[in-house]
Amino acid sequence: MAGDACKPDPSDPGRADAASAVSLSRPAAGQGSRAAAFAPRAPEARVQRSLGCYWRHSGWVADPVARAFDAAAFERIEQAIGAGEALHRGEIRFALEERLDWAALRRGLSARARALQVFGEQRVWDTEENTGVLIYLLTADHVVEIIADRHAHRQLPAELWPQLCRTIVDACRQGRPVDGVITAIGCLNQAFIDVLPVLPG
Repeated sequence: MAGDACKPDPSDPGRADAASAVSLSRPAAGQGSRAAAFAPRAPEARVQRSLGCYWRHSGWVADPVARAFDAAAFERIEQAIGAGEALHRGEIRFALEERLDWAALRRGLSARARALQVFGEQRVWDTEENTGVLIYLLTADHVVEIIADRHAHRQLPAELWPQLCRTIVDACRQGRPVDGVITAIGCLNQAFIDVLPVLPG
């Protein structure tokens, strides 16, 4: 795959052949308990958004999480991915979007559905062993989505996916979103090394 960390182009419909999708949401400050904050959400293609959600997607609201991902942050993420991929046969992609466009909002496009689109757009499915994994962060919705291709989903432990989401969500709540993504990538790299190490020769 060309490139490892990106801001996707929402105009490209792409393709998705995902076997697994996991998501966790971060509530607004002061809303809900810690346990409730990390409950996996049911799969959904369409959602009904509140006026507050439309406001967050307008681009007129300061987004400290998105601002943390500058060029230096993307370089750190790409380095973390590259270091891991030198040791295993998985392929990892990180994608961040600050918000969805108005057409997607009017259609009720969910973060999960958008992550599946990005999985296709970025050709995360197009790997030799079907070991692509997308970590997708939609900051306006405070949601992390992880999409794993078939072989990655079968080989890696089921408890890994919510653990990775939780790592990023916790870091976002603590004001360390980039560190959270890099830590999650490190965990994913190690999981791949354990089950799909680089073959000798």
